[in-house]
Amino acid sequence: MSGVSSASSGGPCNYETKGPDFEFDDEDHDFVNPLEYFISEIAPPYVPAPKAQKYPEVPIRTTDWDVSQGTKPAIKSTLVPFPFPGVGPAMKVNQPIPRGTEGLNTAIIIMVDRSGSMDSRAFPVEGRMLNRIEVARGLICAMIRMAQNQGDHFAVLSYGSSKYTEWPQAPAGDLGSWNTPLSKDYESAFQYFSQYRAENYVQGLPPPIPCTDGTDHSYAVEGIVKKLRGNGIDSVVSFVITDDFYNAGSLFNGFFSEDNITQIPRDTILRRNESYIYYFGIDNKGAEQRGRRCATDLNTMMEEHYGRPIKPAPAHFFPLDPSDPMAARKMAELMLELAASD
Repeated sequence: MSGVSSASSGGPCNYETKGPDFEFDDEDHDFVNPLEYFISEIAPPYVPAPKAQKYPEVPIRTTDWDVSQGTKPAIKSTLVPFPFPGVGPAMKVNQPIPRGTEGLNTAIIIMVDRSGSMDSRAFPVEGRMLNRIEVARGLICAMIRMAQNQGDHFAVLSYGSSKYTEWPQAPAGDLGSWNTPLSKDYESAFQYFSQYRAENYVQGLPPPIPCTDGTDHSYAVEGIVKKLRGNGIDSVVSFVITDDFYNAGSLFNGFFSEDNITQIPRDTILRRNESYIYYFGIDNKGAEQRGRRCATDLNTMMEEHYGRPIKPAPAHFFPLDPSDPMAARKMAELMLELAASD
C-alpha cells in the first residue's frame, strides 16, 4: 500500500512509503445454518437400501378400499397363524382386504400447527435462536430421512384456521394440492424444509410453513384424511405437532371430529388396519406441568372412547425452552421410534 501527496510530482512534499499488507481469511467466518446443525443431531443417517427390496408399486389386489370407508372395508375369511408360532393352531378371522401393492404401501404424514404462536422462540443452536416452527421443520427433516430409509411415501401438511398441503405441492406454492400423490422426493423436501430464515428462501416462494393462522384442531385430522383419500396407502403413521396444548377436551373434540363423508371420527379412520396417529404438544418450560397433564388427560379420554388401552400412548408433551434444549432431541427420538416399521 502506498501514500501519495496531492502536490505535483517532483516537489519537496512528494513521498512514497510502503504501507501495511492486509490479508483476509474467511475460513473461520462461514455461516452455520443452526437448523441444519440441529437436524444433523436428530435425523437418522440415510443408508441406501438394495434396489427393489421393498414396496414395488405393482397392484395385486382388485378389492376396492379407500380411507373414506373408515374402518369398514371389504372383508373375507382368512386363515392366519397364532400370534406366537408353535403355541397354538391357526385361527379363522375376518381380515380387512385393502387395495394395495406387493408389500405394504406405507406412508409417514406430518401435520404442523401454523398458528402465529409457533413463531415464538424455542432455544439457541450455535449462537442463533430457533423458533418453534423451525424446530418443527427440523423434526420434519428427521421424519423425511426415516421415510427415505424405510422406502415410505410421505407428506407434510399444516393447519390453523384451515388446512394446507406443504409438500408435495403441484404447482409449487399451491397449498390446496390435496389430489397430488404422496411424495418420495426425499432430497428436494429435505433441502426445502431445512432452510433458515428469509435469506435462504428459494424461487420467490413464501417461507416453509409461515406462521399466519389461528388454531382449529379439527383441521389437523381433516387434512390428513383428505390427503390420504384415494391414495391407495395401506399403512400410515401420522403425527400432529401443536403448541396449543392446554385443554384436553378441546383437543379431543377436534381430533375426534366426524368425517363428513363416512360420519366416522377422524381419529378412528386414521387408526385403520396397521395405521397410527400421535399428537405432540410443545411449549416453553413454564407450561410443562400443564402440558403434561393435558397429554395424560387426552390419553385417558381416548382410552375411554375406545374402551381399551391405547399402546403406544398417542399424546405427548415436550417443553422447547432454552433451559431444556434436550427436550427437542427426546421428542425426535420418540417420533423416530414410533415411525419405525418392523
